[in-house]
Amino acid sequence: MRMYIFTDGTTIQTIEDINTDAMGYFSVANSSRTANNFGGGIINILDYKNTSKNKSVLARTGRAQQASGTTGILMSAGQWASTSAVDTITFGMFAGEGNFVTNTTFALYGIKTA
Repeated sequence: MRMYIFTDGTTIQTIEDINTDAMGYFSVANSSRTANNFGGGIINILDYKNTSKNKSVLARTGRAQQASGTTGILMSAGQWASTSAVDTITFGMFAGEGNFVTNTTFALYGIKTA
């Protein structure tokens, strides 16, 4: 399940998608957007190792100006209806959204090994 609230400074969009395995929507710049515009964000996966409860994700992401002249800010939440520990994270684009732009980076923080 996932839901999000998105604004471009003029309008607000919301969406809820109950029938999905994906944990959230995230707004990032990609190769189909205006050149040299980037985005960033923070994604929290709560209790990723806990095997007695479903996993939740909260995200605050955004991207700089795109071809239509808008800047986007996205707040999203999702839940993975599984008590399995999260051991894989995959990032990808929706069909037709292009690819991650050159020099895109991801950083992983807060992993406890003990």
